[in-house]
Amino acid sequence: MSWEPPEHDGGSEITGYTIEKRDMLMNVWTQAGKTDKATHKLKVGNLFEGQSYFFRVAAVNQCGRGASAETTKPTVAKAPFGKRLAISLAFLITRSLLKESLK
Repeated sequence: MSWEPPEHDGGSEITGYTIEKRDMLMNVWTQAGKTDKATHKLKVGNLFEGQSYFFRVAAVNQCGRGASAETTKPTVAKAPFGKRLAISLAFLITRSLLKESLK
């Protein structure tokens, strides 16, 4: 994801950004990452394919964290090319082991 820096820094130079994500079905924000003041993009990990997420970014300065800019529409996570098979195999193996343990 990427963003533009805010127009105003609140009187103190921006030192970095905090990025958070929220599953559309949940009401809890979790930290997705942090960047330095010069970096305005982040590759967000630990997403589940097919799930919808909201994201928000807040600038941080000496005074603390500013107001967040939040996405207005959810984004559906897609697996990177080539990883879909590994995710499917891991799911099938886990499901198989679970069935065996319940017998």
